[in-house]
Amino acid sequence: MNLILIKKAFATIEFDMYALYRFVEAYSHINRESMFKIRKNGIFIEETDPSRIVLISIILNNNSYKFLRDGEVTLNLDDLEALLKCQSKDKTGVRFPFGEKCLYLDLYSKKFCSSINRSLLALDSKIEETHFEELKNLGYAGIFSLNKTQLNYILRNLGLYSEVVTLVQNPQEVIFKEIGSIGEQNINFSKERLKICTIDFSSVQESLEEESNKTYKNIIDTKTLSGTYSLSFFNIIGKIASILTNKDQISFELFTDFPLHALMQLSELGDSQVNYYIAPRTEEAEFDEDEDEF
Repeated sequence: MNLILIKKAFATIEFDMYALYRFVEAYSHINRESMFKIRKNGIFIEETDPSRIVLISIILNNNSYKFLRDGEVTLNLDDLEALLKCQSKDKTGVRFPFGEKCLYLDLYSKKFCSSINRSLLALDSKIEETHFEELKNLGYAGIFSLNKTQLNYILRNLGLYSEVVTLVQNPQEVIFKEIGSIGEQNINFSKERLKICTIDFSSVQESLEEESNKTYKNIIDTKTLSGTYSLSFFNIIGKIASILTNKDQISFELFTDFPLHALMQLSELGDSQVNYYIAPRTEEAEFDEDEDEF
């Protein structure tokens, strides 16, 4: 890439191409277009899905990141996924100079000692701005974590009874519940089998004291939290987590009738991370579509 083009770029960053391909493949289930916001401390993507059930915040960053100036580039994710498609055995790295009207992809395969230069034109469309500050300031009482293997086990066994899943956390365990017309199931994980499983009301005590609702008083008495969420959007957490290593953890924050918050540190992409929120819903929403949204 020539110096003139670099000077016109917003930033450059490098990734393992196969890891990034799998991430884009998973993330594109939410939206087909994304605005990449180039800032001094990383590349940011913050948006909601068309149904406004999910809010996602992505930060792409690693030691290779070179910031030049602020900018925004909107890209078609299907096209980006196609340009990134590769096999892990190719041992390919990819370098992205983000231009004003174009994303450049400089590929290099260690296996074949070959370079490929590609480009992807930016879209003129603008992505709707989202407001994450309110979500980021929410206080959650329940925190637990799963590794990739545990999450995959849960996802393989869900979807037999319902299109929604209810998460229940108490001091002893975390339960993934389904209830349907043919029966019901509980997938149980005891506290001892989880790296993190805590309930702490200190961050939400003030708001609970202001509530006269019996439901919230019962939460404190029983120390039991629960929320019901769309299974199709819960499954996307597993798709994104596919690029995690077996040592990585997916952290969940839970509070009754709050959005479910999942946090993933993407070590395969350096210092990158995903914050993923799913709006709560009632089981009746499966039939009457009366679903909460952001």
